[in-house]
Amino acid sequence: MLEGLQLTSPVAVARKELATELLGDLCRLDDQMKELRQRLAGVVAASGTTTTKVFGVGPVIAAMVVGLTGNVRRFPSRAHFGAYNATAPIEVSSGERSCSVST
Repeated sequence: MLEGLQLTSPVAVARKELATELLGDLCRLDDQMKELRQRLAGVVAASGTTTTKVFGVGPVIAAMVVGLTGNVRRFPSRAHFGAYNATAPIEVSSGERSCSVST
């Protein structure tokens, strides 16, 4: 698309040059993201995690979860893991009423 432009002023030429550089940068970053995703997929597969079986969790999210959590077997129970990742149910009360909610 940029090659077909008929340029009539120095400003238009400068804009085309900048647009061409930007397009090159975007293509390079896109290639880097594809390579990184492939590398992460290999690392996640090698870790043996089943995190990617969760709907919507790909290699990038799984790598973040595994990287932050480490070996989940280090937690003695589900409750300990829930407390670690802030998903453990907590008791909330208001006045005389009491109920348990998950945050």
